[in-house]
Amino acid sequence: MGEASSGKAFDALAWFMNVSTSVLIVFVNKLLMDAKHGYAFTFATTLCAFHFLSAAACVKMSQLLGWTHSAHMPWQVVLYFAVVADVSIASLNLSLLVNSVGFYQIAKLLIIPFVCVVELLYMRKRFSAPVLGSIAVVIMGVAIVTVTDMTIKPAGLLVAAISVVSSGMQQILCGSIQRQHKLQSHQLLANTA
Repeated sequence: MGEASSGKAFDALAWFMNVSTSVLIVFVNKLLMDAKHGYAFTFATTLCAFHFLSAAACVKMSQLLGWTHSAHMPWQVVLYFAVVADVSIASLNLSLLVNSVGFYQIAKLLIIPFVCVVELLYMRKRFSAPVLGSIAVVIMGVAIVTVTDMTIKPAGLLVAAISVVSSGMQQILCGSIQRQHKLQSHQLLANTA
């Protein structure tokens, strides 16, 4: 009982940290980029570079401490994944720069249905009724919020669409590479960061 409950507590802490740091990153980035209420920092690519450098440093540190171990990937796969990941992160940061936080978050929610459609059409994956119901709720919520958000600009919509497609493809590619090369997520990050 003790090990099981401590494992669940660790999982809950990990999920909490993941969600809270993701939300914090969005708000800090928006504060940095917002011209009216922030610092008008317009170099979204620089934020991407900081992201990759800090991720690489954390991965290398965990390897030096013996917490994780490296695994080999062919350089062509690393390059392909890195390009898709770069487009994803750059377009997400650019979307945050040109869109409201609300529309940015709505666009991020659309990544899930996009991934499901691609997996359904090209990978012949089937989804359960509860999963399909959840996706329908997300899509309806996106539709309702989008209709009430009047700050959508054509350029922002285009950038948001690029971020949805590139981020969805990154997620699909991530799973595919992990299965093909028998990697854990931190090993994939170690090869690409």
